[in-house]
Amino acid sequence: MSNDPRCLSQNLEMGDINHNRQSRCFVFYAFGSRGDVMPCIVLGSNLRRLGHRVRVATVNRWKPLLKRLQLEHVNCIDDLLLDTDEGYPASSAKLIADNAGTLAGVQHVMDAFKPLVSLLIRTVKDICGPFNEPANTVDLVFLSNAALALSDYLELNAIPYGYILQQPSHRTCEYGAPLTGIGFDPDAKTLNKLSWYAQEFMTANLFREPLETHRRDILGLRSNFLPFQLTAPADILRGIMDHRRQFRQVLTITNFSEALLPVPMDIGTKRSKYFLQTGPFVLNEEWEPPTSLTDWLENGPKPIYFGYGSLQSLGKPSSADHSSKEEEHIIAWINVINRINASRSTRGSSTAARAIFNFSWKQHGCSSAGPRAKGFELLEKAVIAKTVYVIDGPVPHTWLFPRCSITVHHGGAGTTQTACLAGIPSVVIPHISDQWFMATLLNFKGVAPPPFPLENFDEDSLFSAISTVLEDSRFTKSAERIARLMKVEEESSVKRAIDIISMYLGESEHRAWQ
Repeated sequence: MSNDPRCLSQNLEMGDINHNRQSRCFVFYAFGSRGDVMPCIVLGSNLRRLGHRVRVATVNRWKPLLKRLQLEHVNCIDDLLLDTDEGYPASSAKLIADNAGTLAGVQHVMDAFKPLVSLLIRTVKDICGPFNEPANTVDLVFLSNAALALSDYLELNAIPYGYILQQPSHRTCEYGAPLTGIGFDPDAKTLNKLSWYAQEFMTANLFREPLETHRRDILGLRSNFLPFQLTAPADILRGIMDHRRQFRQVLTITNFSEALLPVPMDIGTKRSKYFLQTGPFVLNEEWEPPTSLTDWLENGPKPIYFGYGSLQSLGKPSSADHSSKEEEHIIAWINVINRINASRSTRGSSTAARAIFNFSWKQHGCSSAGPRAKGFELLEKAVIAKTVYVIDGPVPHTWLFPRCSITVHHGGAGTTQTACLAGIPSVVIPHISDQWFMATLLNFKGVAPPPFPLENFDEDSLFSAISTVLEDSRFTKSAERIARLMKVEEESSVKRAIDIISMYLGESEHRAWQ
């Protein structure tokens, strides 16, 4: 096993987690965008570094990194998640885009995971056991996103499990449920509380049919001759109560910084004693940037970052003048940079604004032919003038963001935290789901101007938001202050997580012997 320190985000000096066996086996269900998957990989790589076996169920795009970190890869979800470039099933992608920023849009996002829930249920036995051979016994399964639906199977087979979450998931009146699309408002206590009930009901209702089929036909936990339509209220209520019970008893690691969102005072006894909210888990990946990129960065001021991660193509253009949302935004980004430079020139400033365009999910859609020629021509001119540098493909934000001055992004939980950890302000254009919550949270913390949703995007709004950040140093000062707090968290986040895993496994074994 490699002793490469790059596998660790910090120097681990902690007690052994082995207890009764020389090595343990951990399983992580990790899927979604980079911000969803990387915390699982970081924690898994540190467990592997301590001598344990780690199995990660995720899509094939993560296989090279898992192999480099000596983590086992199980692919069970590629066909469902990657049948479109946006990472959503083709049947759902248009509905998500057309209803962005609405409750219906949130429902379509969650509805897109229905086939995934069914597939996870069908494959859980192959991935998690139980196995007849002691060497293949799984000691702890980490569930995230739609994989939370597997808790019934794991409980029935006495397989310890825990949750690893990328955003707060405990009901509180201090802020609303992020997945409902609600904004951050600590004064709206009644609305905040109601949003958690709404999220619980929505989740239980949408996933009711595959979950109840699983419980009845596979696990034998429910025997009822009545159809789903008649038992729906009872099924939904039972699902909500089970969810709350599990959160009081199960290991829960929430990978979200208290510098941004402290643990609410009112959750008290509602949370498990095995609850931990950490700062971000950071993997210091070995990444060799292209020489052209390092040269470009060194020969000018820090650029403005533009990128929407896996959502770069998701959405529709605001007018028929553009062939796609992607082309419309690329043109707006270039025009905004040009307007900033024109404004500076008028004021006699010789410092030119520059930009990095990151198309991390696939190559950008401005081709040199057809109706996208306008976007291609503008982009080609900006690249030749060295005003813009284009990165097609993924790049570690932990490496790139500290070399930028501002980030313009979609408000994903992972991107949001990485920008804050880098100590730079954000301009957020939320697309779907929890991103409006993240955008308003950053505005509340003073590290971003008021956000505007995707459906209200236009060049003037973007220019105004970026200009506000550039002209008001308070945004940068607030970002730097939060970054200092987050770096203190990051120094011990993985250690704290592994310590609580060790405690949880010790008590799980004690309960099993009893």
